[in-house]
Amino acid sequence: HDRGEIASCRVLQHLAAAVMDRVFKRLILTGRGADESWMERALRECILAANGELLALQRANHSDMGTTLTAALIVDGQAIVANVGDSRTYLWRDEALEQITRDHSLVATLVAAGRLEPEAVYTHDQKGMIYRSVGEAADLRVDTFALSLRPGDRLVLCSDGLWEMVRDDGLAAVLRATPDSQAACDRLVDDANRAGGEDNISVLVVRAAPVASLTT
Repeated sequence: HDRGEIASCRVLQHLAAAVMDRVFKRLILTGRGADESWMERALRECILAANGELLALQRANHSDMGTTLTAALIVDGQAIVANVGDSRTYLWRDEALEQITRDHSLVATLVAAGRLEPEAVYTHDQKGMIYRSVGEAADLRVDTFALSLRPGDRLVLCSDGLWEMVRDDGLAAVLRATPDSQAACDRLVDDANRAGGEDNISVLVVRAAPVASLTT
């Protein structure tokens, strides 16, 4: 979309502020944990609020700004993963990589229906055609997925500028060889650029750490 770099920045800023205000502030004030359904609803509402902010920005600037999004809300070992578009979240567990999100793209839909081979998501001439994005409409549909994280699990959140250049086996190789999260991000960005760097590259790696026990 036009001015996508502005759209993505504003959406992330608004989403982070909304999550702090609507989720973590409430958890701190109440002193209670969060159940899965509440977290799922809260994250979806925060994304919709960010979508509304972007729609208002579009109207003010007479510009068709849009962005894809993936996010993970993690509280007490529970993760709610959300996505709109073809940005992805992966789970790395027990030396295996699993894609958690589903791409909202024409080619991914045809692959899921068995009309195209899986390789088409990387090679098809319409691979970049998505049918859902933040800033598209007020009644945005957000996919959410619930995960119970284990110590040592890692989540990889990334844009298509990463996963199209560094395929699953390349992602797995970096995660296997690079335990430090920031070092893994740096290496993945370098690998994506060496493979051609055809699009903007964003990646975040999050490790689930064991909860320290408190003794008296």
